[in-house]
Amino acid sequence: MRARWTWKSGIQLTLALIFLGLGGDGVRSGLKQQEHYDSALTAKPMEGATDLSKPGELIFPFIQSYSRSHGEVVGLRVPPEVLEKTEAEELIRGLKVRLVITDKGGAVMQACEPDELMLEVFRDPQLIPLFRLNSFKKGSYQAKFIILEGVPALSGIPQQMEARYLLCGCERMAGQMVLGLGVVLALPGLFLGWWGLRGLFRRPPETGA
Repeated sequence: MRARWTWKSGIQLTLALIFLGLGGDGVRSGLKQQEHYDSALTAKPMEGATDLSKPGELIFPFIQSYSRSHGEVVGLRVPPEVLEKTEAEELIRGLKVRLVITDKGGAVMQACEPDELMLEVFRDPQLIPLFRLNSFKKGSYQAKFIILEGVPALSGIPQQMEARYLLCGCERMAGQMVLGLGVVLALPGLFLGWWGLRGLFRRPPETGA
């Protein structure tokens, strides 16, 4: 059966390609956003061993890989058995530390003062939140901690400084909306493509002799 190209089938197939292209882009973008969100749930832009029992300075690389969160938390992780015996607020009582985030050129991106300690509950109960950061663009940065007054009670306790993304689920919802929009755009593309091909290969009506 030979194809019968008409202006009508040409328009239908052209529109089908446009809708399918837009829909495909939306589906890919939505899936990619959801994948990034899932990775951000467990990502640690910064982590490293620390000792907050005495004054000093600590410097860690800060790798920002996600910028859609509504903030970030920088906290202290200690062994679970320590928190079973002592409340987090009591454990770091008296701690005075300053945090400065700088870019590769040394420009200050954010700074947190000792009186800005967060002391809130985080989704990971083993992490003691210290500071909350505003979200900033992706890239490689440096986190410098200036410990003005340490907590002697932390001496001898394994300590890990970590940064985590603050996520509430809205970030994933944005990806789901883009994914849904892609599907909605692809559906008319499939219909127009089927209709256009149907007209293209439809048998012409038979005429009498």
